[in-house]
Amino acid sequence: MKKIRLAIVGTGSIAFTHMYGIQRLDEAELVAIMDIHTEQMDTFRKTFPVADEDCYTDLDALLAREDVDAVIVCASDKAHCDIAVRAMRAGKDVLCEKPMALDLDECREMMRIVAIRESAPLYKKIPVSVINLGPVAFVGFGGEPFKQYGVNVRNACPDRFIVTSCNTNGSEGYLVTTKAFEEGGYEASSAPFTPGLEEACCETAVKLISK
Repeated sequence: MKKIRLAIVGTGSIAFTHMYGIQRLDEAELVAIMDIHTEQMDTFRKTFPVADEDCYTDLDALLAREDVDAVIVCASDKAHCDIAVRAMRAGKDVLCEKPMALDLDECREMMRIVAIRESAPLYKKIPVSVINLGPVAFVGFGGEPFKQYGVNVRNACPDRFIVTSCNTNGSEGYLVTTKAFEEGGYEASSAPFTPGLEEACCETAVKLISK
């Protein structure tokens, strides 16, 4: 049986309660922890040994791990919304300690991200390719990109002539913009991807162009 691989963000007293629960489950295991307060993390590790390489002070570094299936948010109340939203955008499931957030606007934002993820589940990595020919850069996306993808890359590389293309003739699905995900509609609901795809694809293209 494959275990659910968990990460705890925030290692204060409530994290101990969650960890005791994890230890009782055959279906789950802790693979990483994160806290901006290293002293607090050290205290947690005295009771629950965690390897140095599995301890983080940077949330994005933790969320980049592919072996983290879900995140338990045990940080301070004011950070709940930010951590939960970033984790969900990274494709992680989230268990958030109470309170859910500090106000209704933050709660609505968390619920909005959940709704987007339910309608557009994480699918798979999208290939991005670049051919540099002098001042011209040919950028290919492995799906059917909205024109904003090309606009983003062109704005980020004003000294290059950018030519974007659809490498797979749309067979991998629509590469929807973050705005389109937020607005909903046919393309967003039918795309097998999550928000954040636009930024990731365009950032990758810009890095390849600059090589």
